[in-house]
Amino acid sequence: MRSYRRHACFVAAFLAGYALLGGVFRFTRPGGEVFPVSSWTLFLYVPNRVSEYDVELLSLAGERLPEPLALHRARGRVPGAGDISAAQLVQRMGRAHEAGDEARLAELRRLFERRWLGDASAPLEYRLVRHHYSPIERWRGRGVAGSERLRSFRFDGGES
Repeated sequence: MRSYRRHACFVAAFLAGYALLGGVFRFTRPGGEVFPVSSWTLFLYVPNRVSEYDVELLSLAGERLPEPLALHRARGRVPGAGDISAAQLVQRMGRAHEAGDEARLAELRRLFERRWLGDASAPLEYRLVRHHYSPIERWRGRGVAGSERLRSFRFDGGES
């Protein structure tokens, strides 16, 4: 029992000393660190911005929607809403657009429309967008920091 207490006191003293030295070095040394003591400020400077692609529906059954509706929020209205495979395909469509690969984008678009929009009330219009956000801020309900409209498409049903 005595050995345990001695060990616990040593660990507590070591951690307290490490934290104290880290704080001191942060304000007194250029760069804020002296190896192996770190103030752990590195994580403050890592950008935490994510970009991902999404499909926003603009019209369903030929009727314009009051505001664009994200595909994942269109459950019950579009067959692919909420399907992870549809979301993954949308990411591939976005990357093909960014790479300027029109043939690949057309192929992915046909697959997307046939597989996930085929039973939707056509005609419908949708657009490919890229959202920028911080995952933590989005989780807290603050939404996306910005969006870019990349392309708009029209699906009339059947083969497009």
